[in-house]
Amino acid sequence: MPPTVRRLSSRSGLVSGGRARVDAEAYAQLQATCIRELPLWQQVADAARRSLIDGLRLAGIEAEVTARAKAVDSILRKLVFKYGTDDVTRATDRAGARVVVHLPSDVEHACEVVRRTFDVVKEEDTADRYEADQFGYRGVHLDAVVTGLPFDPKEIIGMTLCEVQVRTVAEHAWSVLSHLLTYKSPGDDQLPYEMKRRIHRLVAIVELFDQEARGAFEQITNRPEYPVHKLIYDIERLHHRITGLLRRCDADLTAELATLYEGDPSEAVYHFVDMNTDKMRTVFSAYDESISPLLHQPEALVLWERLEHDPVALERRWAEAGYPQVLLENMATVWGIDLPDLA
Repeated sequence: MPPTVRRLSSRSGLVSGGRARVDAEAYAQLQATCIRELPLWQQVADAARRSLIDGLRLAGIEAEVTARAKAVDSILRKLVFKYGTDDVTRATDRAGARVVVHLPSDVEHACEVVRRTFDVVKEEDTADRYEADQFGYRGVHLDAVVTGLPFDPKEIIGMTLCEVQVRTVAEHAWSVLSHLLTYKSPGDDQLPYEMKRRIHRLVAIVELFDQEARGAFEQITNRPEYPVHKLIYDIERLHHRITGLLRRCDADLTAELATLYEGDPSEAVYHFVDMNTDKMRTVFSAYDESISPLLHQPEALVLWERLEHDPVALERRWAEAGYPQVLLENMATVWGIDLPDLA
């Protein structure tokens, strides 16, 4: 049989909290509150995740978004042992969301989405916590008020806050390991020198990864063939914004289509999408991929733009490349355009 666990009561004395103490009666009330409110906080987290996914998609930012309600035991440990209080509102991360982006430049763009989507009451770049010779978790934290919930916010104590963490892939990898790697044994003032050196090297790798990723991206944009790469990057983001799907372009097909433009193809496609977003959503929802393997691909945006603005050049280039005519005909049909007769 499992051992009997004695429940704390008002006669059980005090629960130590380091700087302060929480008496057992207050602890019991705190525990009951956390248990009662947990399902509501999960709804806060779910609502925040949905809003973040929609906002990032509309901004054309690819990111992994997760959310959760903080476990009751984690809240209790934080309040009792870290803060020494039974004030549940001190735990501002009872609902939390994480946004992991690809490039350092995407961090600020994602943060701007958070600011536009929610009322942000507090923001912190965790890098500001550390001196040049210190290491630790990196990322941006934003405390956001979540609204439009399926319950009365008065049912919980405090504001319906969700702590949104925005970080790069490299920063995320570091955060997964940081709690373990930066552990200090009780009573130790410092980690051993060699252990500290190893952790510094890991932090340097994380920062180097992000810096090199940024530098490589900037170098790519300066190459002569960049317009094609930029078109691929842009239409994948535009397509994701419209459909919510993460689809990759066929590089060869996109390069062929890019030759149909005298100026910047991305600029033309952006303008076309802005004018036709609703029509595109209608077409995407009305037809499946049996119509054409290109229908739900990012290249569809370019094909429709060229079908409207220079169908003759598009059809000729299509034939010269040896692509099946029926694929172009079907894309024209779903867009409501008849191909010109080139005979």
